[in-house]
Amino acid sequence: MKATLFVREHPCLINDAIFSGEPMEGMKSDAFMFIELRRMLAKQGILLATQDIHDPADAAFVLCVDNALPLQTLPKRAGQQFYLLLSEPATYHPHNYDPANQRVFDKIFTYDYTWVDNVRVFPYRFAIDFETYAPFQTVSAA
Repeated sequence: MKATLFVREHPCLINDAIFSGEPMEGMKSDAFMFIELRRMLAKQGILLATQDIHDPADAAFVLCVDNALPLQTLPKRAGQQFYLLLSEPATYHPHNYDPANQRVFDKIFTYDYTWVDNVRVFPYRFAIDFETYAPFQTVSAA
């Protein structure tokens, strides 16, 4: 079974690069949760790839990352599922927060707990890896 992770058209994301764990634009990759999702889905026989590898039209389900627009015109097959993952606020991507653009999605995952109804909208906890960061040091009073 095929699944599509629909990401921004950027070299560090497309062509399955998001699953590489390599630094993105000189910064540590924060995509480890997608790498783990891919690994867990593979155990269930589901192959997850970016939209340039798995055409969303052929996928059993499509997970759009911070972009509600690509699926607005894609005909949805019977049984096909569309999911939206919102990790960026409306100030960055206002189109994602327009209810008209959310209608095509079966489920939405968001960091904003005020939206969560646990029926269609679910909480999304964005994990951040601080392992390589220096320990926090308090600033002394001057």
